[in-house]
Amino acid sequence: MTNSKTNKIKKSVTAAIAFSVITGAAVGCVVTGYKYLCATAIGLSQTCYDAMRQKLWIVPIALVCAYLFSWILSVVYKRLPSAMGGGIPTSVAVLRGRIPFKWFANFISVFTLSIAGFVTGVPLGNEGPCVQMGTALGRGSVKLLGKSKKALDRYIMTAGACAGFAAATGAPVSGILFAIEEAHHKISPLLVTVSFVAVSVCTVTVKLLTPLLGVSPSLFSAFDGATMALKDLWIPLCVGTVMGICSVGFLFLYKGVKKIADKLKIGVQNKIFAAFTLTIAVGLISFSFVSTGHEFIKESLDSSMPWYFLLAALVLRSLLTLFANSSGITGGIFLPILAVGAAASALVAKLLVVMGMDSSLALTVQLIGIAACMSGMMKTPIIAVAFGLEALSLWNNLLGVTIASGVAYCITELVGVESVTDAVVEDKIENINKGKEHIVYEAHAIVGENSFAEGKHVRDVLWPPNCFVLSVQKKRRDSEIDEHGDLVLNEGDMLHIRYTDVEGRDIAKNDILALIGQEHFVSSVEVEI
Repeated sequence: MTNSKTNKIKKSVTAAIAFSVITGAAVGCVVTGYKYLCATAIGLSQTCYDAMRQKLWIVPIALVCAYLFSWILSVVYKRLPSAMGGGIPTSVAVLRGRIPFKWFANFISVFTLSIAGFVTGVPLGNEGPCVQMGTALGRGSVKLLGKSKKALDRYIMTAGACAGFAAATGAPVSGILFAIEEAHHKISPLLVTVSFVAVSVCTVTVKLLTPLLGVSPSLFSAFDGATMALKDLWIPLCVGTVMGICSVGFLFLYKGVKKIADKLKIGVQNKIFAAFTLTIAVGLISFSFVSTGHEFIKESLDSSMPWYFLLAALVLRSLLTLFANSSGITGGIFLPILAVGAAASALVAKLLVVMGMDSSLALTVQLIGIAACMSGMMKTPIIAVAFGLEALSLWNNLLGVTIASGVAYCITELVGVESVTDAVVEDKIENINKGKEHIVYEAHAIVGENSFAEGKHVRDVLWPPNCFVLSVQKKRRDSEIDEHGDLVLNEGDMLHIRYTDVEGRDIAKNDILALIGQEHFVSSVEVEI
């Protein structure tokens, strides 16, 4: 490779790192303040529910407020559909280039509406909004500071999303893995670099700011679970099997709840109000059945919680979380999934103790079960193991959490269910693109001089989803089929590309042009598949 090409690549990487630093610092500042406000909102919510139990005349007032808030949400969602629903699925859809995304409007809407939603006690988490706001800040940094660097847009948005996940959970390695295993299902040097830099800067920023606001930088305090001996490894096998079955049930339940919600022809506002009404009704029984699930997880790790209460929490939290998400309320589903896993694994631990397991292992079983639940429902076993080590203090039980997470994942694969994230992503894409046709195009495009793709392997370029480089015609050489993406792209190379775009949007086409250089499409025709 010539020195000029090497310098171009260095400049591209340097720019990406600079944007990652800016994005990571911005996400760290925003998420720290956001977590403080969320804690305040959740505390206010618990106070309101305590007051409603003591003075039932407050309940009608709460319902009126919920109805007004439902109307506000429906108005915002009509104008900004990307602000609806789970934050992680929305971010994944944006990062894959599947839906349009107005970064500033989305950032403001998600920040304010999710905090207001936590006051109602709706069982959704704050980690999803953190990821979505990180995605928005990533795009914002490129839009405001690097208009000539459009090719970096999805890279820096990914870096922001990873930083948001790391800041919300206190699990930086899991945050970096989010880019590979969850967001894009691929690995490239630049993708790893920007994620690593943004997460590192964000983590340092969070650790500097959290003491000032009295916010914990971690999702949970350190746990002191007993270490499993080799003779006890049958236990994670059992835990993984049960959590895998629970994951399959939860994923089928999502489809059922979504189908019921879609059949309710009552409008978005009334669906949201129905979710709030059910939340208030269940919250009057116990606040442990509603809200984000963070406090419930910590309470469930205390073996004194009776089995029937755990069973009720498992059923009610699953139904409420899925209905709230299906109705479109802004919030995350990651923490509620962990809460469902906490209830299920606590029941498993109690059963194993009755069957003769040493009771000192109960806490370890519950922690391993939470990680296995994450692996099964989100189908991200690598992130689940990393999260188990970082957030759940399972360093001394690495083999156990690996076995349980692997078993849970294998069960969901054998049954053939898709992850809850992918299911929500597809539903969101269908909802936002409703009435618009997906069109398959074939095009010949020339790699431009000084373009982002120049000097990079085909496999290392973050192409739009459903975009395939069918062949590469090197300058002064015959066309070559690049099955594994090994070819290095140079200025003047002609690419034969097949891609899918939504009617009237040209999202994929614009992404391709940003990568190879503006206005380098030689031809683009619709094809029948």
